[in-house]
Amino acid sequence: MFKVRFHLGAGRFFQQWQIRCGSHVCYFKPEEVTLRLVGCKLRNQPKIAKSIFDGAHKTVCAWVEAQEVDFLPYYHASRDASPIFFNPKKFIHWTNELEDNLDNAHFDTLITNGRRLIRC
Repeated sequence: MFKVRFHLGAGRFFQQWQIRCGSHVCYFKPEEVTLRLVGCKLRNQPKIAKSIFDGAHKTVCAWVEAQEVDFLPYYHASRDASPIFFNPKKFIHWTNELEDNLDNAHFDTLITNGRRLIRC
């Protein structure tokens, strides 16, 4: 199982996609690669997300679990694509344009496009 998230910690890998599998961790620049995530589940720790929403400093509280990660050349997806968001300063759950709670939702395939996560 892979854990994929957008890394916001200060330092060398700031604002890169982090992929973790067991003790192995690697990072990818969002403007250089598109990740295709297969067999996905959106994970969240809502108590931590709520504390961030209430003003605490950001810390890791959400990620995508994926059974498979494929690496594709970067390409620009249409602005009409269906994005999925996680920003605990705005919402305490994974959400979409309709502001649905998508915590623990399953998706066959998601892709990254720059800093965005998109439903396929």
